[in-house]
Amino acid sequence: MSPNLYKVELCTDDVSLALTKLNDCDQIEFCADLENDGLTPAIEDVNKLLEQSNTLIKVMIRCRPGNFEYQQAEFETMLSQAKAFLEIGVQNFVFGALSNQRIDFNIVKAFCEFVFPHKVCLHKAIDLSENIIEDVVLAKEIPNLNEILTSGGATTAIEGAEVIKNMISVAGDDIDIIAAGKITSINLHEIHELIGASVYHGKRIVK
Repeated sequence: MSPNLYKVELCTDDVSLALTKLNDCDQIEFCADLENDGLTPAIEDVNKLLEQSNTLIKVMIRCRPGNFEYQQAEFETMLSQAKAFLEIGVQNFVFGALSNQRIDFNIVKAFCEFVFPHKVCLHKAIDLSENIIEDVVLAKEIPNLNEILTSGGATTAIEGAEVIKNMISVAGDDIDIIAAGKITSINLHEIHELIGASVYHGKRIVK
């Protein structure tokens, strides 16, 4: 488990790995197909995690690889996916959408309302926004959007450090900014010294 200074979030698409690392992290973002940056996982895999874990499990809702601009039919598919997870007891979701190079808050708000009062993390779609900071401000208006995952618009957390720190300042106590981007168990302390986030995310963030 991580020091009280910050939380550690493991990102994985492997149920067996997740089950072996439950005591080494504070929360898990679970998905399928990490090679395509994460898609909606199989419900039986999530159910297995819920049955065997008290660790906070966050489920990615993303119906296809590629961009984050969704047609109405795709959004309805993702709502159906979320409904199925709600029915087995999932209480934390990861979701994001873009429109015209900004976060699509029409879709994001609709998703958050659909799963309310359960919590939503806005994923790294925000790194593709042409105005990341303004989108953080807008995200604060959504009551159950409690986290934003980001590399600060860069490839790595180190490269995006200044933007991430700005996001943390703007988010205040309303939203946890989760720093991501090539963060490992080896460089985690160094990155925390640089950024000072409350949560860190990575595929190799635990030993």
